[in-house]
Order: sequence, then C-alpha cells, then structure tokens
Amino acid sequence: MFFKTFFRIGIFFFLFLFFSPFVFSEDVSFHFLKETYRPLETASVEVFISNITLTKDLEISQLVLLDTHNRSFDLAVSKIKINSTFYVFYFDLPLLTSGIYSLALRNVGFTKEGLFSLGSFSSPLSVREQAGALFTFRPGYVVRKLSAYEEASFSLIFTNPTSESLLVQLEKVGDFFTLDKPSFTLASGSSKTVMVTTSLRTFSNATLEGGIKLISKDFSSFLPFLVYRSGLTPVLPIVVLPVNESSVVLPPIVVNYSALKQPLYLTTLLDEIKENLTLHLELGVPYRAVNLILVNNASVDFHFVNYSISSNLEGLLTLKPTTTLLLKANDTALFLFGVNNSYDFIPGSYHGFLDIKSAEGVHLSLPLFITVLGTLKPVVNLSTNITKNATIASAGLNQSLPLREEHKNSFGLWIFLLIVLFIFLIIIFSIYKKTQQKKSEFEGFVDRLNSRRN
Repeated sequence: MFFKTFFRIGIFFFLFLFFSPFVFSEDVSFHFLKETYRPLETASVEVFISNITLTKDLEISQLVLLDTHNRSFDLAVSKIKINSTFYVFYFDLPLLTSGIYSLALRNVGFTKEGLFSLGSFSSPLSVREQAGALFTFRPGYVVRKLSAYEEASFSLIFTNPTSESLLVQLEKVGDFFTLDKPSFTLASGSSKTVMVTTSLRTFSNATLEGGIKLISKDFSSFLPFLVYRSGLTPVLPIVVLPVNESSVVLPPIVVNYSALKQPLYLTTLLDEIKENLTLHLELGVPYRAVNLILVNNASVDFHFVNYSISSNLEGLLTLKPTTTLLLKANDTALFLFGVNNSYDFIPGSYHGFLDIKSAEGVHLSLPLFITVLGTLKPVVNLSTNITKNATIASAGLNQSLPLREEHKNSFGLWIFLLIVLFIFLIIIFSIYKKTQQKKSEFEGFVDRLNSRRN
C-alpha cells in the first residue's frame, strides 16, 4: 500500500513539473539609468513586466543587492508603481568595492499561461571605484499622477557624502518646470535643497516627459521627471476681434514648414547630436534600451509626432513611446530606443531607418546600421540577447552587462530533473514489483503450511 501511494505522488509531481510554465529573462527586465555606478551613488532601476501577471504588487522588501557570494547589503529603497507592468526603484549604494553585483527581486508570485509560480529575477549591477567627489539626491526618480490642471512642484535635496566639495550644475530637459538654483557649491558632508516649480496649466497634453541633468566636474547623473494627467479638457484659443468690427474675418496664420531649417534633430542625454545610429550586436549578449531626445529646433509647435522603424527591421527594434501628442516650439521629447531581446537573430548586416514625422509633415529620417555577430547554436536560446555599439554608448546611459535571471537555462534544468524523476520512478516501480512477488511467495508458503496442519 505504501508503494502504491508513493508511486501516485511521484506521478502527480511529474505532471506538475511537465506542465509548469517556463520563465525567461524577457519576462522581467531591468533598465538601469547608468552603465556603471560609483560607491555611495544614487542608483535608479526601471523594472518592466511582460508575458506574466503578478499576483500582487512588488514590494520594497523583495529587492536585494547581492555580491558574488550571495551576501546581501542593507538598502534604503524607495518604490514607484507607474502601472501593473512598470515599476521604479531607487536607492543609495553602500560603500562597495569595484566589481559586478546582482540586483534581485525575490519571491515574486505570478501567473503564466494560467498557472501560478513563485520565482526570483535578477540583473547585474556594475560598481567601479573612482577618485573625486560625488553627490546623492532625493528623490531619485519623479513620477506625478495628477487630475486636470494640478501642479507637481517638489523639493530636490542633494547631499555630499565625500570629503571634497564640488560645484553642481543643473540642466533642464523639458520646459514645463523651472529651477530656483541652476548651480551651487556643495561642501563636504553638507546638503542643499533645490525647488522644482512646475507650470502645467499652459500645457494641454496628458503626458509630460523630461528630467534634470545633474553635472559636476568628475561626476554626472540624470533625474527623470514624468507627469501623467487625467480629466483634461481641450483649451480653445480666444480670438479678440477689433471693436465695432465683429464682421471682420481674421486670415489663418500660414506656416511654410518646408522652409524651416533643421526643425527636428536627435541627441543623447549628454547633448551628442546623432546623425545615424550604428549597432554592433553579438548573439547571446543583452542590449538595454537607451534614452534619446528629440529636439524641436523651430519656433512653432508640432503635433502627433510619430516614431517608427522601417518595415525590414520591425520586430528587431523597439520604441517607447511611439507618439508624442504635442512637441512645443523649442521643446524636447524623451523616448526609449531598444532591441527586442527575444528576437531570433541571424548573423549578418542590416540597414534601415528611424523615421520621425509630425502631423504637419515635418520629417526626420536617421539611417540605422546594424551588424549581428556570432554563430547560431544548434538549439536556439529563447532568451537571445544583444549588446550595443560604442556609438550609442557615449550617451552614458546604456549598458552592456549581460542580463542574468535566476531561471536562465531553466529549460535544460527542467529536462534534467524530468529525466532524474523518470529514472527514480522506474526504480520505485521495480522495487514495488519485486515486493509484490515476495509477498505472493510468502502467502503461498503460509497456505501450504495451513494445508498440512489441516
């Protein structure tokens, strides 16, 4: 009876393993705002969820920083939930030595293909010691969800944890806010507060994206500033007619867009103007999305600015967002340019275009040159990843560190476990059959003894 019960439990366990969902690195992706961080620096990471559904919101306690020996560090973490598939965490790094650390989300409950699972996800974080002063700042990432025409002003606090003083300069990305201190000196061990004041009532678009470049002599960082608004109503322009001339029809203002000189151009967060985008990708190495800035160099507004990739490269590259509803005169818009890490890449050279076009017909087209290196393996890795080219790495916000997720290579592990379990069940079944045979022989012996007595 014991062996029958044990055999049934083994069968159920085998079926559970066979039908359990497989989780790959593209299900939870990490996007750091910098390639390499210094000890004590403020680090920010964007976490994107895809292909799975979380059973509950991610918690601060689930985020841990580990060294190569799997030892954790104490972190004062702040969390921002933008929506159910987009989270942001930021924190000040401890006093670490140079090396590769692991930032992990542990005990994440989720469902995939209708089945529940509990897993952990992680990504490498590079730390490099460097001489010179640096600063930390709070908040490390700003997201405001507002109703109608509310404002989103906040205080930005800088702290110098080093023994040297430094001059900090601030540069805006976006014109929906102002800074009361564009530059200041930050002495060793001191703090300074900068007021960020918004003026959102003059904007009618629901989403405003920008940020602040934080620059010193030997150190720089970036603070994203995102505003999401709901309940907006269209604001119609008011035309004041001359007194006693209400019958006069004012002619519309005509703009000759074709005569505008370089109305749009593209830069990085470090103000590097991009005339083309060149990527050298390697099979099996990840690529993380980079921030690009579209600059309106004209004195007129552009509406419904659309970003697209030429059809021959669709599926390989990603853009977020794909549309900016309003790009005001002499303003900027921020978007993410990345690679679809789940794409089945084939070594070779590719050419296409990044096309940006507004409703007014203003058009910007940047050539894309992509080279995929490496050799295809007999079994294609479902979590194929890509690396970036140094052309874009100069933005200072890209990363070439390979993503590591604790379920990476899980498919081969599952196959190995299934084979071991199958062999184990065969052994149990053999023991069970032999036991049944011995039991039958014993019962026959007892019957013979009883017949002799009778």
